[in-house]
Amino acid sequence: MIYYYSKKELTMKKISAFQYAGILFLLLFIGSSFGLSSALKINNFIEKVPIIIRPNQEVLNEKNLRNEIKKLNLKYEDVIIAQYKIESNEGKSHIFKENNNFLGLKEAKLRPTTALGTNLGHAFYSDWRNCLIDYSLWQLSNTRSINNQEEYIQLLGSIYAEDQSYMDKINNILNKK
Repeated sequence: MIYYYSKKELTMKKISAFQYAGILFLLLFIGSSFGLSSALKINNFIEKVPIIIRPNQEVLNEKNLRNEIKKLNLKYEDVIIAQYKIESNEGKSHIFKENNNFLGLKEAKLRPTTALGTNLGHAFYSDWRNCLIDYSLWQLSNTRSINNQEEYIQLLGSIYAEDQSYMDKINNILNKK
């Protein structure tokens, strides 16, 4: 499948084979009617349109999330799963659906980020994996002095969450496991 990113709608849109063939036909028509230089100018414009091929795009669920957490070698997997459940209501929240942001991240200003900008007061991403990669960058920036899960949850309660009961919510989910 071939996709492009719509900045207006903040989503990935499919380009059908028919649309792609139409663009190629238009280039050939302009090239033959108005000369090769006109066709090349249009081709340069089309090359600036981002086209992304995303085979096997997986949906966000706990199993896929755990697999990605392991691939990225992130610490405190169960805590991240609890955050996913709290922040996005397991992928059902409006912020997640609009922004591909299942962890409630704000756009980073002082560290590297994979966010494409801010929407609805939160960072938005091209897909949920980029949200998780951004979270890994947050972990790298903030957890150097953390030695265990308890300290990590305290850190989340002090600098990550706006909700005063965030630590309790995470601990409740962890204790149900």
